Amino acid sequence: AEDGIRDAQESRGLGDVYKRQVHGDRPLPKMYWKFTANERSLLTFAVVFRSVLFLVAPLIDAAFNDNDHSTDLFLAGHASPDGILRRFVRPWIRWDAVYFVEIAKNGYHSQKMHAFFPGLPLLMKLFNISRIQTLLEGNALSPRECLALTGLLINFTCHIINVFLLLRLSQAFLSQANARKAAILYAFNPASVHLSALYTETAFQTFLFTGLNIFYFQRIKNRLEGKPKEEVKELPSIPRLLVGSFVTSLAVAVRSNGLILIIFPAYLIFRRLLASLFHRQDLSLFRRVLKAIKLLFLSLIILILFLTPFFFLLNSAYLLYCDPLKNGRHYPEWCKNGRTAIYHHVEVYYWDVGFLKYIRFHNIFRIIIGAHMLSIVALFIFNYAKSRPLAFLSINLPEPFEKKHKNENGILSADVLPFAWLALVMFIVNALYAHIAISSRFQSTNPAVYWFIVEYLFSPDDEERRYAIELAKKSPKGTKSLFFTKLKFHWMRVYIVLFIITGMLSFLNFSPWV
Repeated sequence: AEDGIRDAQESRGLGDVYKRQVHGDRPLPKMYWKFTANERSLLTFAVVFRSVLFLVAPLIDAAFNDNDHSTDLFLAGHASPDGILRRFVRPWIRWDAVYFVEIAKNGYHSQKMHAFFPGLPLLMKLFNISRIQTLLEGNALSPRECLALTGLLINFTCHIINVFLLLRLSQAFLSQANARKAAILYAFNPASVHLSALYTETAFQTFLFTGLNIFYFQRIKNRLEGKPKEEVKELPSIPRLLVGSFVTSLAVAVRSNGLILIIFPAYLIFRRLLASLFHRQDLSLFRRVLKAIKLLFLSLIILILFLTPFFFLLNSAYLLYCDPLKNGRHYPEWCKNGRTAIYHHVEVYYWDVGFLKYIRFHNIFRIIIGAHMLSIVALFIFNYAKSRPLAFLSINLPEPFEKKHKNENGILSADVLPFAWLALVMFIVNALYAHIAISSRFQSTNPAVYWFIVEYLFSPDDEERRYAIELAKKSPKGTKSLFFTKLKFHWMRVYIVLFIITGMLSFLNFSPWV
């Protein structure tokens, strides 16, 4: 009864009190780097699950004949004797991984390779384990295999870091229980095969999640310490905005869609600009205008940070192929279109990327499989826009800091607005311009996707699930009723497991997968 009084609600008896006690959030760590027992078990699960994928990969590779022998041709004359390490490395040199290994070893030497940005190859070259392969007597790898193994180890390390970073970021927006579920979902990801392989999404997410943790550090710290929400004080300072933007901009060197991430610093700067002009009444008008000018100057610096890696990479390609001193009069036609024309040329000419170009009958199977993630993202965008239509269209202007809203926390809160914008932009790019087949790994970079799945698509509270299962056990239909009841509450988990298994079987044997 006291529980009902405290919540200003009518108590529904002892069962209601018990249920609320069961679902109270577990204690939070008092420091950012301090882990609770549950958080340590989560990180352990991430390590074990990713390790299992690597242990299973050689078995799958040996059990089935590859549909393509590009890996064998790529390693021909460069492969090491068939040792244990090679059996673990070879299955992951598939599709785009071939290009990343080649770029790391020999640099860019053909136009087609410029669809792949050099961030991951540079890390592979920097941390190349060939320097210690003398310790691997009897299992020494060739230079290309050493680079591939280095890339796999980098992605493995980045994945564990990402689980921690996403957990902390989620704790700033969701309840403790849902934050943990979001981190588990990331660790147990439908796109696990691509996030484990020599692809760029995992490293890209590390730069993004690190930048977001820097932006929202004060907010995360306040939640961990149990302090009340103070939005104006939780906005990042100018040094934090600069550092966070620098780290996030490094994602541009890994993937071209890193340019979209400028949404986050732009939104936070705008919110800080509003706070300086209208919510610091203790400052004189001159001081407030001066702060606004500083923020505008900071915006220019951040814009340069994001554009520099992109234009530097494209300009390097222009000098490689279009410099008359190197190539004379024999240069590609796209050189006439400017220093940044190569990326558009490569995407269209070599990879068939363009407006609605992927919507073809022969791609129908990949479109159907890839549409599952686009459907989830579209559902998130629709629900958020429906919940906050004015804020979604006008940078949160109609909702000043002091105004209360029915959705103060969770996936539909006002603070999730930049994540909703990111989802919208990525949805448009993925559905209309890029290949729909990459939706699982492409959309997996947005934390809000995990938050939405956890809050809207995961099973209800444990107590409700247990109650439904107990009723099913007493049902006249017996085992059949119990099976469908459990499936109702665990369908998302079953789907993810089947998706991961199918992905491993397809990807590791050179069959197309999303």
